[in-house]
Amino acid sequence: TFGSSNALSTTISASADGTYTIRCTATDAAGNSAYSDMTLAWDTSTPTVTNAASSTANGFYKAGSAINITLSFSETISSGSGLTLSLNSGATVTTGALSNVTSWNGTYTVGAGQTSADLTVNSMTGMITDLAGNSTTDPALPVNQNIADFKAIVIDTTAPVVSAGGNKSANAQFIPTATATDTNTMTHSWTKQSGPGTITFGTATDLTPTISADTEGTCVLRLTATDAAGNSAYSEMTLVWDTISPTGSNDFQFLPQTGQTTCYDSSGIVISCATG
Repeated sequence: TFGSSNALSTTISASADGTYTIRCTATDAAGNSAYSDMTLAWDTSTPTVTNAASSTANGFYKAGSAINITLSFSETISSGSGLTLSLNSGATVTTGALSNVTSWNGTYTVGAGQTSADLTVNSMTGMITDLAGNSTTDPALPVNQNIADFKAIVIDTTAPVVSAGGNKSANAQFIPTATATDTNTMTHSWTKQSGPGTITFGTATDLTPTISADTEGTCVLRLTATDAAGNSAYSEMTLVWDTISPTGSNDFQFLPQTGQTTCYDSSGIVISCATG
């Protein structure tokens, strides 16, 4: 609609969003004419964020990990202060100023104490404005267009809780009372940290393997648990390995128990029982 189609300068409006070609023709008194065209993009729609996605692979991520976040917009937008994204891991990410863009790529660096079973954007704050001057404040993501709808990204910054079990005096193969807990899957590893000889673990990657030694003495054994995100923790136990029977009276301790004498060696291991 032209305010006056015969005026050189006039108001122009449109009834529907779209792109229009507008021609201005000038004709002089002798009937000579010429024209010039212009393109009008009529836009009354406010801009939106169409989706939030990530190019980072599915998986588990710990503190310090870098995760891509990508926003797509419905049209070319600008934002002087940018958008602030609140993630369900407890983190916030800021885009910074945006100028005539249709998308934004940024990096979320995982911080200590943050966690998410499936990373997603909870909300966005800030204003985006399109080329026609239409603005949207605190844009919301459409349903099924969030990071978690496209990827399975788990944020886990908590190390497993590990116990190698109590210290042990033994003269034969045994199984430790070890425990390890975490919200995600774990791997385990038993190692000898100090002491004589060789320690044999039935399967060193089991949580509770059989354990035996080939040399008398005291050893420190370590159980390390590592979760799927790479967080790890360990616990240690002391093993006293003693297979030598006592030979002198100083090696015995006699404890009467209802008419029975129990015999221990100097490490506290039962050697024999005899009626008193």
